[in-house]
Amino acid sequence: MQYLLALDPGTEKTGAAVLTETGELCRKAVVPTDDLPTVCRRLHDTYAYAVLVLGDGTNSRRVADSLRAFCRERGIEQAVVDERYTTEMGRRRYWRHTQRRGWRRFVPTNWQAPPEPVDDYVAWIIGEIYLGNALPEPLGHDRKDR
Repeated sequence: MQYLLALDPGTEKTGAAVLTETGELCRKAVVPTDDLPTVCRRLHDTYAYAVLVLGDGTNSRRVADSLRAFCRERGIEQAVVDERYTTEMGRRRYWRHTQRRGWRRFVPTNWQAPPEPVDDYVAWIIGEIYLGNALPEPLGHDRKDR
């Protein structure tokens, strides 16, 4: 079975998700960006992923540069995908996969911010975009280009 590692790189923290070639989620986590090389090595030792997919947003160029030698050494393909709207998509997915407790059950999710980072959910979506199972989708708040 082939695996891929999808990353939502940020300045302080990075979302990471390992998916199968069919898009099934194997593992996801939010890790400190400074620990990313170590995390990528450990995940490769476990899953032997063939592709590393990065979202093209914040800090992606720096993260791609820092992982280039590792990818070349292990024969891992690097890819970059459009991550527009993926944070909003990640928030929606978080609420679909997380049971709301207490007062959160009574307030609509679109009026709430998730109580924890959703970067791992965003990485999962970035992996699905790479596989063609999802598209960056406008979420009802299209901005007019001026």
